[in-house]
Amino acid sequence: MKEDYILAAEAALEIDLYLKNKETEFSNVEKLTELVEKCMVPNEDGRFDVSLPFLYALRGISEEPILQGPVEEYGLKMRLLYSDLRDFKSIRKERLEDLRDFCVELSREFTSNMRSKRYIA
Repeated sequence: MKEDYILAAEAALEIDLYLKNKETEFSNVEKLTELVEKCMVPNEDGRFDVSLPFLYALRGISEEPILQGPVEEYGLKMRLLYSDLRDFKSIRKERLEDLRDFCVELSREFTSNMRSKRYIA
């Protein structure tokens, strides 16, 4: 299985190629959609376990502290992300560009998270 950071980067590339009307497979977009779906399965208490890379990428460049705000807001953003990835061929161009940029940011966050885990141990 591919590392998550590679998966997100290649999904961004697939979306970019689609935006440029180039023929490509969308296997990485599909795999990223499955990963998002797994993150959306609620716990026994009905809350989501969203990974930190997703939280940071969903937050974007906001100055808001990462854990500020209701967890439900992140669940809502994850559902929207899942919907966009699942139906990416039918969303408007501007939203596709945002989705591509999000995938790039997600790849960065996975890489950053992976590096920080090396120094914790």
